Amino acid sequence: MYHQFIIEMIDLPDFKLRQMVKRSYGWVALLEPTPRCFLCPICGRKSIAHKRQKKRTLRHRVIPHFGFIHVEVPVYHQQCTTCLHVWSVQWQGVPQHGKVTDLFKKAVVTLCHESALQSVANTLRVPYTTVERWYYQWAEEEVENLHTMRTDPTVVCFGGGMSFTVVTGE
Repeated sequence: MYHQFIIEMIDLPDFKLRQMVKRSYGWVALLEPTPRCFLCPICGRKSIAHKRQKKRTLRHRVIPHFGFIHVEVPVYHQQCTTCLHVWSVQWQGVPQHGKVTDLFKKAVVTLCHESALQSVANTLRVPYTTVERWYYQWAEEEVENLHTMRTDPTVVCFGGGMSFTVVTGE
């Protein structure tokens, strides 16, 4: 049951949980990708493993009054057997560069709805400008989603100063 809870909390469909370990900076979920065939993005043919030595550790979840859950994911480089193109595999929810997952960014943005951006930045030890950038990227995505909604928004408020709010209706 504990294992299933951790898997659901991690919520990265491309991976399965290998092990949870305690490190000096918090708990780390060691993940391994579910087996699959990687096709070349150029020609669409079969590829082989090129390098498999590196791993990345990223902040993944914020647990109030506890700390962070990190994930360790492998960096896969593939090489096409036909055209010899080499590329890095992109995992869903794990950005190609950076030190946090998409779920961590969303958690930070959610906390920004409840507290000031500076307070969230101080609590999570993330630079204020980074929290601000994530928050406004999310807001921009929400405004773009308004154009594709089937229903009209009930309220769209753009406040003065350093923040704005998007409220959509159902």
